[in-house]
Amino acid sequence: MGFYITTPVFYVNDIPHIGHAYTLVVSDVFARWQRQSGKDTFFLSGTDEHGLKVLRAAEEKNMTPQGWADLMLKTAWKPLLDLMHISNDDFVRTTESRHRERVKWFINRLRENQYIYSGQYSGYYCVSCEEFKTVSQSALPNDESVNGTLGKDPRTCSLPQGEEQNYFCEVHGCQLEHFTEKNYFFRLSAFTDRLLDLYKKNPDFIEPKSAYNEVVQFVKNGVSDLSISRSSFTWGIEVPWDEGHVVYVWFDALINYLTPVMSAKEELPIDGTTPGGAEFCTHSNLNTLESSIPGPGGSAESDRLSHTLSTSADNAALTSPFKKYWPASHIIGKDILRFHAVIWPAMLMAAGLPVPEKIFAHGWLLVDGQKMSKSKLTGIKPQDLTDIFGVDAVRYYFLRQPVFGQDYSFSIESIAACYNSELADGYGNLACRLSSMYTTYLNGRVIVPKIYSEEDESLLQACKDVSDRACKAIDELIPHIAMAEIWSLAVRANTYTTRQQPWSLHKKQDDERLACVLYTALRALSTITILLSPIMPRITNKLWSAFGADGGVSQQNIRSAWGGKLSDKVSLIPPMFPKITIS
Repeated sequence: MGFYITTPVFYVNDIPHIGHAYTLVVSDVFARWQRQSGKDTFFLSGTDEHGLKVLRAAEEKNMTPQGWADLMLKTAWKPLLDLMHISNDDFVRTTESRHRERVKWFINRLRENQYIYSGQYSGYYCVSCEEFKTVSQSALPNDESVNGTLGKDPRTCSLPQGEEQNYFCEVHGCQLEHFTEKNYFFRLSAFTDRLLDLYKKNPDFIEPKSAYNEVVQFVKNGVSDLSISRSSFTWGIEVPWDEGHVVYVWFDALINYLTPVMSAKEELPIDGTTPGGAEFCTHSNLNTLESSIPGPGGSAESDRLSHTLSTSADNAALTSPFKKYWPASHIIGKDILRFHAVIWPAMLMAAGLPVPEKIFAHGWLLVDGQKMSKSKLTGIKPQDLTDIFGVDAVRYYFLRQPVFGQDYSFSIESIAACYNSELADGYGNLACRLSSMYTTYLNGRVIVPKIYSEEDESLLQACKDVSDRACKAIDELIPHIAMAEIWSLAVRANTYTTRQQPWSLHKKQDDERLACVLYTALRALSTITILLSPIMPRITNKLWSAFGADGGVSQQNIRSAWGGKLSDKVSLIPPMFPKITIS
């Protein structure tokens, strides 16, 4: 079974900031790590190019929305992936024909399975979120409490009219807009029990725990059916049976995760006699989908239907790459948690497809205590950081400093402190001093010891232990723990080298002990370099060329980083992380 990891598809209404770079880099590290573990890995990113937000951004520039999306992709979003050394295997634009066909197939499938109906919605909408807001998601000026019935069931809601200027989005702080229009709805309410059952039986399905608790409580409070079409504008994917409507941008965007792994030739047949609605599936039961279809009113009075995807048509649908990679692990920002942890699993259940493997909602990088925002112009451009510290150092900082899953207050001073203390004085210093002593004392020759002291064996054992713990932490999606382990080994290796005083051994002409000390420290350096290679791919590859065996560092199996194959010669390593002073 392969490993499939995704970022969200990013809105192209404006240029990216470091919050977007953070999501990309962390996801990239997970992908690189699993590839280097020998897993068949598929890493997806993309751009979300439909919706009212993108349409308005284009109109402000007197451009067509497609022209605007093309421009933003070329000048901002693709360059971001190149800048941050992102190793994605595919990139989905929601305006691509392959994606449009997948969305039309998906929404048709849900309609055939009786999960879509026509109705009218009236509610308050955040264009920045592309979402109708409930009372709990809205605020009055000056943080006054909100009263009213925002976002109630579209068939029964009674909303205050003409007061939309009084309501603001708690995420973006922008004014909510009041909309009333005829839409098509997805029977999200029909999946309340099955969603709660999914969460109960799979407590690690949503992480971190705070996100899990938030979602469970949200669903327990009751979910309303979801408006999945818009008729007030035309920028989007047409609803297949009604050209007067376009598919709701979030319904469209979530399906991107299927687009590259389920081609048109591999689609599941739309068969009204075998309705979708899988309860949930994991890797172990991918081929056995337990289905349940509610009545037209979305009630729970449904007969459970167990069936196996055993027909030739169904088996063709689940061939490579879908069967190989699905379900996916989604790395997202916490502001889009409910779309991914509530709506998306229900959509997949309704289609008779397995739910995702995992959803991890990371925290925000805060500037002056506030979430960065493209619309408020409070974002920091990634290149502002990479121009000062270099790309690999910024990647290191993203993985090292924030606790993954929690908000983190970013500052230039914090990245400078991390860079100087850990990369310049720590890892970089270890590499430079070892290569210098090797070339000065042993003419660069690497001599494998025959006898080790207790101190040597202790450091070598630490290399193995740190490798094991770091891999375990990455598998569990807690990269800050992995980084702490790697840093602890760098500290220990520097301390060991200082205590063993190889310069004194050279003066004493104790070449046997000198060779042993340098080799033991080199083993630690090589372990650290292999473990850091998914985080800092360019610099670690340069370092590896100075002491590693033929082939790049990414060719080394990260699960056995402590045993990476070394060269028989060490060359001099120049300073890789010169100290930086922030004025």
